[in-house]
Amino acid sequence: MMDNTIYMLGLKKEKIDTPAFLIDLDIMEKNINLMSEYCKSANINLRPHTKHHKSPIIAHKQLQAGAIGICCQKLGEAEVMVAAGIPEILITYEIIGEIKIKRLMSLCNQSKIIVTVDSRENINDLSEAATSFGVELGILLDVNVGQNRCGIEPNSTLVESLSKQIISAPKLQFKGIHGYAGSIQSIANDEERKKADSLSMNKAEIALEQLKKLNIPVEIVTAGGTGTYNLTSKYEHVTEIQP
Repeated sequence: MMDNTIYMLGLKKEKIDTPAFLIDLDIMEKNINLMSEYCKSANINLRPHTKHHKSPIIAHKQLQAGAIGICCQKLGEAEVMVAAGIPEILITYEIIGEIKIKRLMSLCNQSKIIVTVDSRENINDLSEAATSFGVELGILLDVNVGQNRCGIEPNSTLVESLSKQIISAPKLQFKGIHGYAGSIQSIANDEERKKADSLSMNKAEIALEQLKKLNIPVEIVTAGGTGTYNLTSKYEHVTEIQP
């Protein structure tokens, strides 16, 4: 909400009850366009993460500026975005448990949905549910590139076994690799952040090379965030960033 809109409502900023989401529209739209133009110049796809603004209106603005889709942090956020007509969503975490998987399946007839996986059991559960609901679901192999929170190790035999399992699983579409490292984004020193990003993207490339040796097609290698958009985007094996 811009300052002049606040005053039109007869309120000063100091009088607005908290929590409140105040936006300088000119700055926001400038930032959206700057990131979009950067990605076009770098020849890399832009899939912005909506976990901070959580606003379908802003997500639509990002798509209008050239984003190929959006990222959501969790299922509930994706449900809101699907209801608002967002056509393509990557949920950047594993969706597990019968109730959540059923909620996930209900989205797949309305938008193109992609999720990450890092276990055999989850792949089986997603495939069985997708078959039952008669929908298709995009899958990214979640690779631990330094976040140390979830994902498989890039040099693990799981890269081969899980990717083959996804390919053979009914109603699942293997899309590629998810290699996001959030802890890198807030490193203050530029050189330290660049070094950490390099180590992270080298790990993603290790997993990617395994897939290439197996002749497994990879459509997506998604990585990078707001703190590393101008670093991660320079690696040839990365197809999109999620600032």
